[in-house]
Amino acid sequence: MTTAKLRFALVLFVFTIAASTARAQIGAYLNFTAQHIDSSARNIGDTAGDLSDGTWVFGPQLGFYNDFMHLGPLHLGTDFRGSILSHGDAKFNNGMGGLRASIHSFALPISPYVQASAGIAGFNYGRPQGMTKILQYELSGGVDLTVFPRIDWKLVEIGGGALTTFGKGEDGANGTFHISTGLAVRF
Repeated sequence: MTTAKLRFALVLFVFTIAASTARAQIGAYLNFTAQHIDSSARNIGDTAGDLSDGTWVFGPQLGFYNDFMHLGPLHLGTDFRGSILSHGDAKFNNGMGGLRASIHSFALPISPYVQASAGIAGFNYGRPQGMTKILQYELSGGVDLTVFPRIDWKLVEIGGGALTTFGKGEDGANGTFHISTGLAVRF
């Protein structure tokens, strides 16, 4: 892991901890993520072969959340996450932050949630050149299952959004879709 990536993870962790309040529910999670990125030669500059169906990339996603407002079973907060994904020579790294809402049942050990996130991504289809930096946004939802006190299995998270280029002559977006599973530790 590069120094810049370590600094980024540390900043996300410190920000989440600093934003907490006495009743906050803070958690850290590590997911395995499969991300599909639609192909759009006009937007990403693809010249690396037939990618008309887009490409899949896989790897870890590290995140932190802070549910700082509780309204009965409804918890509202923030979520910050970053991914380092690849497949073959294709690479996708991102860092995003957003708003999160979850429902904590008193009778069942499950917590469904939704969130809206935006951030910056670096991506290429495997060309031997630097990654294109682009804006990413997405809407996600999932279900956490408490398996031990303070440990949740993130059964599934599914989300979709877009990678959007901007600048002179750029328009449109590449659609994205992801599915994840992993573990979360609540503090």
